[in-house]
Amino acid sequence: MRAEDMGISEAQQFLASMYVLVISAGLVLFFLACGGYLHPLFRDRTLRPALPLAYMIGIMALALAFMGIVLGGAYAKGSEAVQQWQSGKVPGHYYGANPQPVCVTPIGPLERLPVDGQRLDPDRVYGSFGVVDGQVTLWDPKSGDTFPVPADAVQVLTAGKGTPSSSIPRDCRS
Repeated sequence: MRAEDMGISEAQQFLASMYVLVISAGLVLFFLACGGYLHPLFRDRTLRPALPLAYMIGIMALALAFMGIVLGGAYAKGSEAVQQWQSGKVPGHYYGANPQPVCVTPIGPLERLPVDGQRLDPDRVYGSFGVVDGQVTLWDPKSGDTFPVPADAVQVLTAGKGTPSSSIPRDCRS
């Protein structure tokens, strides 16, 4: 799901950015300190040709550490949210991303509803992050696809309690 479709507040975006900045700065400082300790070793003429190789290995290690810590954490949280949803529980919040189980009822005829090639089923429980710029972006847990629906063409109601770890109803009729 695109970040623009979730309506995450600027404060939450700032916190997520600061997390990335602090981790990145810490990693860079750690690798610079390691380079500072290793640099005297390369003053010897026999080891000096290996200096570019050592820099390249350090940069690759820095990139792998960044991907493992920062990007891996976000990916793990997304996978955890999908697993929670599939087990019938509302996923927890993550830096302003607050998934909610919703039931969607079209206001007009279902056939005229623009849903970008998807089929809207009023009995199915979808995932949503709220209304952003007049659009409700729905996540279909069965197919894993997302699609926007104009907010003025549907009525969106929370399915179940909607709080993290509460149960998600199997369908909108219950």
